[in-house]
Amino acid sequence: MFLKAQICKYATEWIEKLPKSTVFHVYKLYDYLAETFPLECLEAGSVSTGEAHYENDARQAIRDCKNRGLLEKSRKGRWKKGY
Repeated sequence: MFLKAQICKYATEWIEKLPKSTVFHVYKLYDYLAETFPLECLEAGSVSTGEAHYENDARQAIRDCKNRGLLEKSRKGRWKKGY
């Protein structure tokens, strides 16, 4: 549980550091986590579908940021920070 919370915290911090109106794709967040925190991502393991667990945690962090009002969704489905 601690590892999941830690990866979500890293993802949330990355999102909060982005300038307003920055358009990013979830894959940029995956790359950031895998490059910056490789040991934590490996220790998180994988979910039953075979997907890496840190990717699931990253998406959860995006959902949390959206619920807190840090992100808005554009018409094309891309997440935008700010506005």
